Amino acid sequence: MNIDVPLVFTSKGNLPLSELEYRSGWADENGAPAALKADPAAVVFWEEHWHQGELVKRSAHALMREGSAATGDISGF
Repeated sequence: MNIDVPLVFTSKGNLPLSELEYRSGWADENGAPAALKADPAAVVFWEEHWHQGELVKRSAHALMREGSAATGDISGF
């Protein structure tokens, strides 16, 4: 067994990286390419691995442009 072959864990088990097609891209919260919207609230980076025309792994990472308010209301005490 050759232990120097990089493997990727997929829905089809561990597959050699050399057998997979890699695709990636960016989208805003509406699914449109991020470059088409001036200031999206969230931007998503996605990456996919395809094996013989079938999607076998997908990852997505979101970046929120605006934070949420974390203020407390103590007036009820």
